Amino acid sequence: MKRILMITAFVPSNRTAGQNYTLQLIDDLSTCYDIDLCYFKYRRDDPYVEQADNVRVIKVININNFYKLISAFKIPFIHPFFSCRFYYKLVYYLYKNRNIYDYYYFECSQTFLYSLFLPDKSKYLMAQDVIAQKYSRKKGFISKMSRLFCFQSEKFILTRANANILCFSEKDRKLIWEYFGLKSRKIDLFLEERIKTISYDKLKCSGKFVFYGAWGRKENSEGLEWFVDKVMPLVNNDISIDIIGAGFNEKLKTKIKKYPNMALLGFVDNPYVIIAASSGLIAPLFQGAGVKVKVIESLACGTPVIGTKIAFEGIDFVNANYMLECVNPDEYIKAINQVINLDIKEKFKLRSAFLNSYPKDTLKEILNNEI
Repeated sequence: MKRILMITAFVPSNRTAGQNYTLQLIDDLSTCYDIDLCYFKYRRDDPYVEQADNVRVIKVININNFYKLISAFKIPFIHPFFSCRFYYKLVYYLYKNRNIYDYYYFECSQTFLYSLFLPDKSKYLMAQDVIAQKYSRKKGFISKMSRLFCFQSEKFILTRANANILCFSEKDRKLIWEYFGLKSRKIDLFLEERIKTISYDKLKCSGKFVFYGAWGRKENSEGLEWFVDKVMPLVNNDISIDIIGAGFNEKLKTKIKKYPNMALLGFVDNPYVIIAASSGLIAPLFQGAGVKVKVIESLACGTPVIGTKIAFEGIDFVNANYMLECVNPDEYIKAINQVINLDIKEKFKLRSAFLNSYPKDTLKEILNNEI
């Protein structure tokens, strides 16, 4: 079998949407290719456990905030977002073993710098987000300067990488062309097998609403905090809201606990049954870029999504009845009341429409077509 070196910025796991994509990608590619894996790990993270004999972890790089700061100073002309995971020993490994791999795959923009040290190789860069767009949504003078620095750094890396660029949406494909003058290819997220196996014959609607995310990420936590501050005072006490995911700060926890109809569930091994039984997923996002995986997964579960324009960007499937875009608290209340009585038949109809329209272009198909 041909051999792939995969470098990813995080531990492949089911903890967050991006990490879960990498986990599923490894499983998918391992049916046709040998995979050597290198990933970056915080102390709090559980290590990746190989699921197949032909998947081998060759390097685990432990990081913390101090490590990231030092790494950023090593290459001061590159924005810290792209240089904070720079590791000289990994560059040396790439140089030393540059002829033993058929393909190189770099997951997340924070690993793209390494691609510059592999000229004339078959390289794939997975741009889960267009980082220049992500930084364009930050306000203030300092943010403006950081945005310009970020744009120039991303352009420098992508234009010199001489690599195949991948992204998750037509919107991002167009942005990469508009911002950097580079062609890219859209591929699709994997849909969790646990979503596909939900039995709607046995499912009962809980009548609850749900939040789902990695709450240590600012773009997620600030949206939830806004909802708690602005919308919850208007929500009827009979409406219950479950919050799935870990990483809450104490300030946000304290605010949530003031409302007896909000429940912190923390990390849940299989959140999809809860989402499928819910009346709606709430996603008030004001920052970030790229396709929001939780929105994709919620629609695949047959559950409507209530959120901002940013929550829905990059998603080709459009259904105004079940993708309810809101701007202010009153619109959120209206949307909640619109879907709260949705029955199983309607949810199954939404699920079927979404799954039937969902494409299946994957990296494995791209590589197989190259052979």
